[in-house]
Amino acid sequence: QKQWQDFGHELGHVLCHAGHQLKMNHMFLKYQEWKANNFMYHFCVPTFMLYQLKEVNVHNVMDLFNVEHEFACKRLASFSFKKHIIKTH
Repeated sequence: QKQWQDFGHELGHVLCHAGHQLKMNHMFLKYQEWKANNFMYHFCVPTFMLYQLKEVNVHNVMDLFNVEHEFACKRLASFSFKKHIIKTH
């Protein structure tokens, strides 16, 4: 689970970022880490797949996508927030 999540994070860096982090401005480095984390959540647990589930809960997400409990909780919180915004606008 941890390796899968780490892979998603590092893949986000490879696909979306350029430059050497040791020579970057601290705030830009934080931004890149935030973007890589965001990519990780969506790569490891894709939104389109969540929409296809009959029952979306932490345990289903953990089992189906092979992620840790805390990871599944954070991803579902993001998904629920997004679904709420889409439905209300």
